[in-house]
Amino acid sequence: MINNKMPENYTVEIKRIRYQGSEVYGLTRLNQEKIEINPKMGDVVNTIIHEKLHANYPDMEHEDIYKNALKIESKMTLPEMAQELLDVHERSMNPPYKREIIYTEVSKQI
Repeated sequence: MINNKMPENYTVEIKRIRYQGSEVYGLTRLNQEKIEINPKMGDVVNTIIHEKLHANYPDMEHEDIYKNALKIESKMTLPEMAQELLDVHERSMNPPYKREIIYTEVSKQI
């Protein structure tokens, strides 16, 4: 069974993406634990699934990523697809972790 869940520590950005001079559907930045989704291109649900698979299976062949993303999406109902979009939108608005900024007063005494 293929894991199609969003990795817990990953952040999501929804934006137009250029990679190597071309606009692309999505990117998974493993070293930054970030998934980027381009909402202006193609099947956004498939792109989300595709990028989550890259994050969960970084060593999986790209051809297998394509096949598994299509297989997962083809079994989804319309409400499940809508929920996928809503979940990613919410995740993009509320990253799973944010740096907490703590302000302190510094004494003028040396």
